[in-house]
Amino acid sequence: MPGGIRPIKGHEVVISALPSIENVELRIVGGIGNEEYFREIRSIADQLGVNDRIEWVTEFVPEETLFEAFQEADVVVLAYEHHTSMSGILSHTLSWHVPAIVTDCPAFRHMIECEDAFLAERDGSAVADRIRKFDSEREVQRRVIDAFAQTSRQFSWESVAGRTTTVYAGRSQNGENQITSS
Repeated sequence: MPGGIRPIKGHEVVISALPSIENVELRIVGGIGNEEYFREIRSIADQLGVNDRIEWVTEFVPEETLFEAFQEADVVVLAYEHHTSMSGILSHTLSWHVPAIVTDCPAFRHMIECEDAFLAERDGSAVADRIRKFDSEREVQRRVIDAFAQTSRQFSWESVAGRTTTVYAGRSQNGENQITSS
């Protein structure tokens, strides 16, 4: 779970999944954006007896190091609150083709066209179920990676520039090449 450690990210949801899944370690990466929340999720991990299965990386992580951490991960879990408008970390998972399990929220639906990536519910049980599915059915993970690669190509600079050039070329051919400002 990379990014800032803040309540909107749902770290407690992912931590609560750990007791019901074996042989899974969690890496939480990001600066502490809310000290009280950080103490709360550390306490939850202690209460659940899973703190020894969590690596806490709470300092700034440069992008190249983040990329390496993503490549080492089997899956990234983004159990964000439902009203989330966007996620920079989701953008990274898409562009780096790293499979992710995400909350079913409108912003993520807009970017992801693969049902396998979505949590049925935003709770530890649903996270555990989805992680087990990713682990036991590698084809599920492959479908998510393929969908992310497709989205990455669709929103790449080359693709957007090409579509923009086509629009402007069409306007120019129709005599609509005047630019006005107010």
